[in-house]
Order: sequence, then C-alpha cells, then structure tokens
Amino acid sequence: QRSLECQVRHTTSSHTQSLSRARGKSMATESPKLGSPSESNDVGDAPAKNDAKTDEVSINHLLNKPEDMSKRQWKKLMKQKKMQESKADWRKKMKEKDKERRKRKKQHDTDGLPAKKRMKMSDDGASRIRVAIEMGYEHLMTAKDTRMLMKQCQRCYAVNRRMESPFQLYFTSFTGQCKATAEQYIQGYKNWDVHYQPHSYIDEFEKSQIVFLSAESPNILNDLEESKVYVIGGLVDHNYHKGYCYQEAVEKGVDHAQLPIADCVKLNSRSVLTVNHVFEILCSYSKQRDWKKAFSEVIPSRKFLASDNLEDQQPTGSAVDS
Repeated sequence: QRSLECQVRHTTSSHTQSLSRARGKSMATESPKLGSPSESNDVGDAPAKNDAKTDEVSINHLLNKPEDMSKRQWKKLMKQKKMQESKADWRKKMKEKDKERRKRKKQHDTDGLPAKKRMKMSDDGASRIRVAIEMGYEHLMTAKDTRMLMKQCQRCYAVNRRMESPFQLYFTSFTGQCKATAEQYIQGYKNWDVHYQPHSYIDEFEKSQIVFLSAESPNILNDLEESKVYVIGGLVDHNYHKGYCYQEAVEKGVDHAQLPIADCVKLNSRSVLTVNHVFEILCSYSKQRDWKKAFSEVIPSRKFLASDNLEDQQPTGSAVDS
C-alpha cells in the first residue's frame, strides 16, 4: 500500500512540472506588448517595402520614355548615359589625383632643384626634323579602324612630348572622320603641341623634301635629315590594302624609303608595325643614332625569331609596313 501511494505521488508531481513548463513556453510566445510590432511582422513587411520602392523607381524611370522607343531600348540608352557620366567623374578624380601627386613630388624634391620643364616644338632646343602622319585614308578604314588610328596618334604625341628634343610633328589631312573621332573620344586634343593641317602632305610640303616611309620601297632609310619631311601613312587596314601608300608615293612623284629592319634584325615573319611603332623607332634612332637598338627597344619581342643574342641574327628580306 505504501509503494502504491509513492507511485501516485511521483506521477502527480511530474505531471504538475510538465504543466508549468508548458505554461512558461506559451507565455514566452505571447510576450509582445500591445502597440509594438512583432519581429515576424518586421521581417514579413521588409520585402513589401522594397517592392514598393522598386516599383516607384521603375515608374519614374519610364516616365520620360519616348513613345516610339521600346522599354529595352530606353533602358539601354539610360545605361549608356550613366556609364558616360561615371566615366567623366572617374577622369576628373584621376586628374585631381595626378595634380596632388605632382604637387607632392615638387614639395619633396630631394635635390632641391626645380622640376625639368618639357620642351615644346617652338623652343630653340627642339629638333628641326619633321615627321608627318598622313590621315587622308579614312575612305579605306572602318569607324573602328579610325578610332585605332587616333589612339596611335595619341601615343605618338605622348612619346614626342617626353623627348628631350621633340620632333616637329604634323597631322596632315586632319579633317572629316579623323577630326570628328578625335573630338568625340579624345578630350583636350586641341591643346596638343602638334601642327594640325587640313591639307594633304603633298600640298603642305615641297615635293623635293618629302620622303614617304613604306615597306614596299626598294630604297633604305639610312639617316634622318633636317631638310626632309618623313611621312607615315596613317592607314589602319589590317594589311587589306597592301602597297597602297607606296603606289601613291610613286604616282605623286615623291621620294620613298623603308626602315633598315632587314639589315639589323631578323623577324619571324613579314611584320606590320603600327603608326606609333614607326614613330617611336624614329625617335629612338634620333637619340641613340643606332637603328639596331631602336628596333630592339620598340618592336615587340614576339616578332623576333627565337634567339639568345640579337648580335647573331643575319639580315632577312622581311619588310615592315608603316
């Protein structure tokens, strides 16, 4: 009888403890106070608020859309406009950073000497050698090729600007699509230290002074003379119009020549150099008076035959288009 009473008491106490625990859990779940939003409501309402904002932005975005333009075209146009604005802001920030960097460099000059001033073409110490890039071939190029040509001309200007004795750099036939491309893609080109000429090189210089650089020419350019004008054909055509500049020089009765690449280095194939490569070779030669060093510095190494020493290379019949 006593054991039976103990079992009954134990069962009753455990049941009471279970009820008290259940009551505690139910009170914890119903604890939010009156007037305060619950956590579940906050989480559930967040997507609804974001969706409302998204709808509002999309509606405002499409308010000014022309009726004759599709939604996809309008979005693409707005995306391009936003990219242009961000690009302009990025350029402005980069200019400010460059300005601060130059200022810091000037302040922390260890030698205490004034910064070296870059020479202009009009200065007395500038070179009298004239180099002209003829741009009258836009009818043979696509819009993409014209942009590539202007980038190469930009590189030529940058190299000439850093020279201790810069060339007299001319852009002839600078009109039409080439000029329009520069105005669209190159900011500040009008401030370049360059002789811009709307006329062709044949109208700008005397015939007896012109030397047209062309890979097809049988003549070899051995040295640079101040009395001559060295013309580089500004034609980016991926070799579709091979020999065009040479034929033009022959028809107009002007002198022509090719760079002495075959006498100095050995190439793995017939190589076509860009406009800026030809200009950089002329700049390097005018400084070192050594064609071989000029070629090895400017021409990409992938265009040379595999060799441990350039001194061992023998002349080849390869030519380089300019």
